[in-house]
Amino acid sequence: MTLRNIEPRKAFLIKHYKENRILNVGSGGLYLKNAINIDMNALKKPDIRGDFHHLPFKDKSFDVAFALDIIEHTETPEILLNELERVSNNVIVECLDFDLCPANWTDDKTHVYYINRKTMKEILSPRGYNLFHFVRLHLEGEHFRKSMLVGVRKPKLFDKQMFLLISAKHAFTRFLEKV
Repeated sequence: MTLRNIEPRKAFLIKHYKENRILNVGSGGLYLKNAINIDMNALKKPDIRGDFHHLPFKDKSFDVAFALDIIEHTETPEILLNELERVSNNVIVECLDFDLCPANWTDDKTHVYYINRKTMKEILSPRGYNLFHFVRLHLEGEHFRKSMLVGVRKPKLFDKQMFLLISAKHAFTRFLEKV
């Protein structure tokens, strides 16, 4: 699986689950080889053009479904999650925490559901997801901190430790580049 030009926060998730039958829901510009990419926007050239509220797949067709930066694009995250859980054995939901990076909320007019640590927990915890919260420090730029929220329905062993190690590695690498 080629992961060029993919944000490190997403690349880690994708690499971690690459040996599975993957559904990439709301793929947008993140086209994954070795996955089925579905999006409503035909200009993004998904494998399948469709609405993530009504996925055209049989139950448990995939090992894992990625919902990377899409939960904020629906007014009904419960319907999205119902569909992801129906077609997949595991679901990975990822979104930035808008409390810590408010420009990501205000700059995209297609965002309709405000996601922060509290709302992500309210949505995912009753459904049995583990919620991981990672803060990435920036040494420059408009926002000092960005925060990644990840909900995993059936986490692999050591997911949290792996995320922390990757986050620390990226922060340290960025720090060394600035010095």
